[in-house]
Amino acid sequence: MVCYKIVYYNLLAIGNNIIINFLLLGNIIYPNYYNNKIIEYKKKGDTYYNFILFLNFGETIKKNYNINIIDLGLQLYDNLNNNSNIENDESDLSDLSDLSDIED
Repeated sequence: MVCYKIVYYNLLAIGNNIIINFLLLGNIIYPNYYNNKIIEYKKKGDTYYNFILFLNFGETIKKNYNINIIDLGLQLYDNLNNNSNIENDESDLSDLSDLSDIED
């Protein structure tokens, strides 16, 4: 299973290098247009690369320590999302109480 992942990641790296090189050559001809495209693609590639590294480290941690990082992150996200909804409800109620004071 690991061999397939190594080949896949290397193919992704080669593909990304080909696209970046094409954009750099285009930057010689049309600097303004390709400069923005290079920056946009580089940010997208960095985000994708970080996500792949996170998945690799997650598998290593799960294998060695039996902790699933992705499930842990999803639980934390759900807890934060629920807490922010509760705070928003409380602030809406306080706004309504302010309106009742105005009417009196």
